[in-house]
Amino acid sequence: MMTPYVGSSDSNRTIIPGVNLQNPYPLGFNTPTGSSLGVETLLGDAVTVPNEDYVLPYMQQWQVSVQRELPWELLFEAAYVGTHAVKILESINLNEVPDSVASVKASADLKVPNPFLAYPELFPPTTTLGNPGSKTINASQLTKPYPQFTNVNMQRLNTGRVGYNGLQLRLQKRLSQGLAFVAAYAFSKTMVYEQRSLVNERVQKTVSASDTPQLFRLSVTWDVPFGHGRTWGKDAPAALDWILGGWGIGWQTKYTSGAALAVEQNRMGNPIPVRDPTTPGGIHDRLGDQLDAEGNVLNPWFDKTAFQPLADTYAISPTALRYGWIRGPYSFFHNAALFKTFSFSDRIKLELRIEANNVFNSPQFASPNDPLDDNPVLDISDPNFVVNDASTTERSVRFGAKLRF
Repeated sequence: MMTPYVGSSDSNRTIIPGVNLQNPYPLGFNTPTGSSLGVETLLGDAVTVPNEDYVLPYMQQWQVSVQRELPWELLFEAAYVGTHAVKILESINLNEVPDSVASVKASADLKVPNPFLAYPELFPPTTTLGNPGSKTINASQLTKPYPQFTNVNMQRLNTGRVGYNGLQLRLQKRLSQGLAFVAAYAFSKTMVYEQRSLVNERVQKTVSASDTPQLFRLSVTWDVPFGHGRTWGKDAPAALDWILGGWGIGWQTKYTSGAALAVEQNRMGNPIPVRDPTTPGGIHDRLGDQLDAEGNVLNPWFDKTAFQPLADTYAISPTALRYGWIRGPYSFFHNAALFKTFSFSDRIKLELRIEANNVFNSPQFASPNDPLDDNPVLDISDPNFVVNDASTTERSVRFGAKLRF
């Protein structure tokens, strides 16, 4: 039986006297009780219950594709791909404040005397609700379905599902005359259907955090047609062929759409978008690096006035968690490689390779993240409301050699 750290009884607004990091458990630890307390086990704290009737999730997949052979050793393919993941396991808190009583303003600033302190035999002082420093508690605690527990988490509920639909295109050239490439493009959408609550039934259909509506990849290898045995320079002097002949080039181009962002308001909920918040211009026009004399950002990534704020912590937001048209920066960069094999004899060969990542040294800007769960999120309570990070993908060059004998 764990002893939870309890430093506050009102969402960290008021610190319980005597509790600190040097002495986090001044009242001691919970004693393991086994099954002796029955339904009274963990009264005053959070309880986690496994769903014993869960089933294993499964996935349904389907695909229809058409291929066509084209001149010049080309192959074109178009495919529709669908995936449906069903009965995904979720953990849900069964002890939420019901929407039906949220209108009574059961908010964090409304306090009531803590009635659980009158039953120390059921709510020991080491529990959250039985802590003697918690003279008052939030009124919202008494409106929960199980007020004697802080949370009632049920694990392994088969309530989630994910749907993917995509158009996938591929153009491929088989190796001929020293050239081969594959170009692939996908246009897709990934939606998640999350229950998220059994106390308050609301639609929770939203774009997945991993949704990438547009994705392009290009991979090319080309034997430079100069040198002995190639189109040009067949009769070149040995020294010239040694330096310039027999080289190969590799190239990769990667484009990925920006991540779908969750928009929050001081971690209370999702504010309501009243218009498209996207500000005009490209990535470099919206980085939040231009300030006025008072320090206000002149070029934010989004216009936060495009959202209607929530009235309070318990306001019911009808919006989805994420929208497909509220996204972070896309990524677009190129890699290159130059390689050649030097033959000293039939048995001794030297392979030389030079690789460059992010050839043009283009900055790749990352989406803002919620520091608590690392999900892409924008908070309209942030005074700047900007994309505030650039990934460390500066150009890098590597040299490699391999001797084979």
